[in-house]
Amino acid sequence: MNTIYVTLGQAETIKVALTPGYIGQSGYSGKSGFSGWSGTSGWSGQSGWSGQSGWSGISGYSGWSGQSGWSGMSGYSGISPFSSLNGIIFPTVQTDTLDLTASNLIYVPIAGDINTYITNATAGDTLVLASGTYTVTADISVNKNINIVGQGIECTKIVSSTGSIKVLHVISDNVRLSGFSVSSTGSSSYGILIDGSLGTVFSNVVLENINVTMYGTGAQNGIYYFDAGGYCRNITVSATSVDSVCYGFSNSTGSNAEAETYLTIYNLNSIASTLSSASSGPTAIDVGSSFSITPHPNSNTILYNSYGKGIKNSSNYAYGLNLSYFGGTCIAYNCTFDAASSDVGGISSVQLYDCTLVNGTSSASTYYGTVVSSKIKTIAISNLTTDGFIKTSGSIGTLAIDTTVYEPALPATP
Repeated sequence: MNTIYVTLGQAETIKVALTPGYIGQSGYSGKSGFSGWSGTSGWSGQSGWSGQSGWSGISGYSGWSGQSGWSGMSGYSGISPFSSLNGIIFPTVQTDTLDLTASNLIYVPIAGDINTYITNATAGDTLVLASGTYTVTADISVNKNINIVGQGIECTKIVSSTGSIKVLHVISDNVRLSGFSVSSTGSSSYGILIDGSLGTVFSNVVLENINVTMYGTGAQNGIYYFDAGGYCRNITVSATSVDSVCYGFSNSTGSNAEAETYLTIYNLNSIASTLSSASSGPTAIDVGSSFSITPHPNSNTILYNSYGKGIKNSSNYAYGLNLSYFGGTCIAYNCTFDAASSDVGGISSVQLYDCTLVNGTSSASTYYGTVVSSKIKTIAISNLTTDGFIKTSGSIGTLAIDTTVYEPALPATP
């Protein structure tokens, strides 16, 4: 028991005895008050400035551009003239190129007279023929060193039915004809005659991408280099005489030639035929000097990858290649010759390198890699053993085997 004293007033105090009771259960705790709102977050400090980027290094210089190639020749638009060219360059026998950079380009319309344009041209000019057909009744006389260029053998055609005509008569050196066809049905005519007989022999007349067709009575001549040399490439000739002699492609010198001539030919396809039994037959390719006067300058011809075929009537002769008359040289590389009389005829100074003689007939003197049937000895079956070897006994005639290794030698440069 506990005792407490209680003061009732200023003078009285009583003593109260307290008897302890049971301690009551604790009351429930009151609900917790709401938490206060969180204070606003302070502003983030400002980010510092990024450092300035360094300057990029200077780029290296670009390399020089390669030089632009020459633009090709512009084609025709209707009948509009060509765009200007930078001249014509073409190969020749002596110097490889003839530079006509400063030449004028002159357009010849279908209705134009080619002879008139040649008359008005100056040396070095280029006459450009249109696509179409030019009909001529007189010789086209090429009497100055110019180019005459067509649009291709299928597009530009020069035709004539006049007898005894030289469709193109070249009487000047340093001439180039290219890119057209020539056709003649007149009697005793020439397709293209390169004629150096009136002065000093020509050395630089160039024919490229030309097609010549001749058909008529009398002597027919497709292309004829006379006292002239130069260069030919991609030439096709078809010459037919109804009743007389016929030549596809010819090269010869006359008695007044001042010097030897040199002609180089690539890719010539020449066919000559005679329909009647005339005593003089066809010759596809005819080369050599045509006169016996001595001393006499020769014509010299080199053929590459060419074909000559002579087609005869049953009673006359025909030659694929003929080195005629009295002099000259002819060297043929990888060519084919075909004619019933003689694949290769005439005098013997013809050299054949890897050629094909269709009928195996030839009077050539030298055969480098060329098989000619007439030069091979026939061996009777009785002189062979059962396994095909030649018997070591018995008469089989003389069998000559040439074991020499021949190296084709290029001819000397004139």
